[in-house]
Amino acid sequence: RRFDFRVMVQMNPAGQWETTGIIGRLAHPRKIVTNYHAGGTPLPMETLMKSHLEKAGRTSRAYRRELSKLGVDVASALGTRFPGLREIGIDV
Repeated sequence: RRFDFRVMVQMNPAGQWETTGIIGRLAHPRKIVTNYHAGGTPLPMETLMKSHLEKAGRTSRAYRRELSKLGVDVASALGTRFPGLREIGIDV
């Protein structure tokens, strides 16, 4: 089944971007979209990636750090173009 991750990134009171959450979303067995209203199921990132990371010899902690950094990098780039941006959800 298809899945993705929503990486939530917000600007903190110090004006720095930070990842505030990562949630996995598993698609309904007969659909491609992962959102809840289309039958998707929210699940922890670790649950969805467990077998994939084991095969690759990686840890969920390292993968979480990569997703977190990706979120901050994307938010930072978009924040340069859209200065009023304070929160963003990135689907990976």
